[in-house]
Amino acid sequence: MGKALEPKFITAKHYRAFGRVVQAFVQIETVYAQIVLRVLKVEDGTGAFLLAGYNYDGLKNLVKSMVGESNLPDHESKEILARIDKVNDKANLRNNVAHNPWKPGKRKGSIKSMVLKTKGNLKIMGIEDNEKDWLASELDAEADEILRRGMAVGQFFVDRGIHLGLPKVEKRKK
Repeated sequence: MGKALEPKFITAKHYRAFGRVVQAFVQIETVYAQIVLRVLKVEDGTGAFLLAGYNYDGLKNLVKSMVGESNLPDHESKEILARIDKVNDKANLRNNVAHNPWKPGKRKGSIKSMVLKTKGNLKIMGIEDNEKDWLASELDAEADEILRRGMAVGQFFVDRGIHLGLPKVEKRKK
């Protein structure tokens, strides 16, 4: 019965890419949590309780606050904050995947999210032909880019002696 309710224009490849986008952000949340725990020298078990209420935005803001309070040279602070902002540039896609309906895009095989914007005038995004649509392969590539950006944040801290136990992210074979 459930499959009968699924839109026909969203393919299995789209759903797979959706999962990869969301899981990329789960990985980034783990990286951010590890950064906080390692910098504060908190045990993982205790840290699980301390950070249980933090979502992606909360963890991102914790890391940014820690950078702001750190004794890093200005150029390094700017570098890591820029890396974090580059990850965050992709957060709208994750939110669209997780929370919004999708409709067919303009290009064959593409889809686009529909979003109700309520800041200022009420506006429905995703109904105009000129708005961004996604092929499954583009969503998949975006998941790779999100992961790459998140791991670059973690690598910044590893390069400064804060061991996070991060896996090496290698380019996927097609």
